[in-house]
Order: sequence, then C-alpha cells, then structure tokens
Amino acid sequence: MLIGHYGPAFAIKAIDKKVPLWMLFIAVQVPDIIWGTFILLGIEKANINPALDSNPLDLSYMPYSHGMLSTILYSLLLVLILMIFPYFRKNKATAWWLGAAVFSHWILDFLSHRPDLPIYGNSMKVGLGLWNYPTLATIVEVGIFLGGAIWYAIAVGGFKRWATWLFWGFVGVAIFCFYRKGRCHVAGKRGYGSRFGFDILYGRDHDHLFRGEKRTDQIIIQKLIRCKNSSSIRWYDSQFLFVRS
Repeated sequence: MLIGHYGPAFAIKAIDKKVPLWMLFIAVQVPDIIWGTFILLGIEKANINPALDSNPLDLSYMPYSHGMLSTILYSLLLVLILMIFPYFRKNKATAWWLGAAVFSHWILDFLSHRPDLPIYGNSMKVGLGLWNYPTLATIVEVGIFLGGAIWYAIAVGGFKRWATWLFWGFVGVAIFCFYRKGRCHVAGKRGYGSRFGFDILYGRDHDHLFRGEKRTDQIIIQKLIRCKNSSSIRWYDSQFLFVRS
C-alpha cells in the first residue's frame, strides 16, 4: 500500500478537526519509517525475487516494523508520548486518533501484502495479496486515498478558491505520481512496485560491473539482479531499481 495510507489520515482529520493533518501524515507512515531504518541497519531483511508475481519485493523478515502486535505497541507508545503534552492531555481523543492512524497502516498492508505480515514475532504471517492483482490493487488504493480526500474536503469545507485548487492539485499530482512510480516492471515482468524501491548495494568493489556504462534502469537491473550476494540493501528512489512503465 502506497498513497492509500494517506486516506485514513484525511478521514481522521474529517472526524476530529483538532488533529493536525501533518501529524496524521507522519503517523500513518510510522511502520514504514521504522522498516526503512531497520533495513539500513540490517535488523530486518528484504530481497528482490523476480520470480514473485507482480511485485518482486520479498519481505522475508520484518517482525519489528510490520508485526501486528508491534504495530499496536507503536500506536500505544505514541499515545503515551503525546499525553506528556498539555494539549493532548486536554484533548485525549486527538491522541487516540493519532494512535489509530499508526495502526491503520497495518490494516491496509494486510489488504495489499502477500502473507508476509507477522502477527507475533516472525510467525503466523498473513496478507490478502492484492499485490498479485495490479489493476485491482490500483483501483482499491486510489479509491481509499481519493475517498479520504473527498471526505476531508466535505467535512472541512470553507476553502478559498486558491486553496481548493491547491488541494485538488495536490491530490491529482499524488495519484499521477503513484501511477507512474507504483506500476512498474522488473526484469521484464510488469507489476505493482514500491514508491521507494530498493537498490541492491554491492559496495565500491563491484563498480567494475558497470565499467563506465551509463547506469540506466535497465543496466542496473540486468547487472545487479544477477549478483548472488543480496545481504546488503539500500533504500533508494524507485527509478534506481524499477523500470518505469
């Protein structure tokens, strides 16, 4: 799930106007922020497997960032931290809505991921696998994002004309970028990709693989996926690994 995570952020803002929208945008991405950090630190693991249907991202080990129980703990921890501040002690519901925004990430990932989301530790993995149906996944995700945005616009209301154009311009650009970056093909297989993607990092010792060649999307895929050592993965923009369709 990519831009779909922001749908609940808009929806919660529509329900409780006291919740800062920028905080909701961060809250719904907490698991992914933790995941990216843990990938870089080598605590969690992910690999590129071109044999997988649609999305070649093999999320083999992420019990700390995307486990159901760990996500619940992050939600509760955020609420406890917010309660330190007088504003949130006065508006407890606002703090709880932010906690709910964190857990909404796991719910939506449950819809899109293959069974790689652990319930506890690295066991009892679940996921409905919308990734395996790219067209349906795109429709559902855009629908969640757009539905939240429409609900927010109706609930908040009172936009000045320039603000209305700015808001819907943002929504339109977000959907366009999602379509361009999210739908991709890897090693000749069209599918449903990550908004960030992965660049397999082999270190300076492997620069000889390129021998002065321009590092286009196609060359990076052809050269790097052939390498067997995938122990180190760096988080990069999707253009470095995913060939844009």
